[in-house]
Amino acid sequence: MGKRETHGDRWRGFAVFLMLGANLAGSSLLTPHPPLLRFLFSIPAPIFIGLAGYYSVRQSAPKLLFRGAILLFWAVILDYFGWNIDPFQEWDVLYVLGIGLCLSPLLQQPRGNLWSGFLILLCALSFAFPEYLHRGWFPPFPWLFIFLLGRFQNEFPPLSRWTIWGIFASVYLFIFPPQTRLGYSEWYYPISLFSMAFAVGVVGFIGTFPRLIPGFSWLEKFGKHSLWVYVLSSFIIAWGTSRWIHGWKFSLFAFLWLFLTVFFSVFIFRSSKKTDG
Repeated sequence: MGKRETHGDRWRGFAVFLMLGANLAGSSLLTPHPPLLRFLFSIPAPIFIGLAGYYSVRQSAPKLLFRGAILLFWAVILDYFGWNIDPFQEWDVLYVLGIGLCLSPLLQQPRGNLWSGFLILLCALSFAFPEYLHRGWFPPFPWLFIFLLGRFQNEFPPLSRWTIWGIFASVYLFIFPPQTRLGYSEWYYPISLFSMAFAVGVVGFIGTFPRLIPGFSWLEKFGKHSLWVYVLSSFIIAWGTSRWIHGWKFSLFAFLWLFLTVFFSVFIFRSSKKTDG
């Protein structure tokens, strides 16, 4: 992958764009959701988690712990003040990112590969006990495997070729789509071996074709400010659209998705301009 300022931020910005639509769809789009949307809305999570793992090897332990704590802090704030649920109950994707970053200093130690192997084993064993370990939206086990896969792409570039697993898994999931959960259309609820294979394929794809993403400036801005867009949009959805909008047709849903995209694009560009000045 390229430097963070370019390809990584563009892929992250692309994930933010899709994430806005995916999070809106839970309350704002009539079911059943189109299969293509279910495919697209399943892409953001592995991009976020895989990229976090990839770039974690380039950062110092204090920075990793600080960033991980910030992500966990916002995850708790969103749960408590946004969705009115207890923290660590539904496992927002921010929890996986925060835990992964906090564990990264341990993985950078001389016995880091041993710890990585232990985590991979736990991720694999989680499929034997899904009733206990696969609760919530993004349970740490097995999602930490995607974080580790991002890390491993620095040391074992051939892992990028795991894209083929995502192709086979997506074909299966198109033919046998899992049930939606509370209106959310991603293929991960609950997580399965096929949906995990799809997530592996997404990480492999962006590792194999890092420059395939268009060089749009707004995508880079979205990527650099992904946390704030995620947090603010989550509060907008939790306090607004999820309470006021229920079951729109696709045209109205698409308009709302476009409106949020333009809103955050303008907001980000204005704030960036003031900061640069």
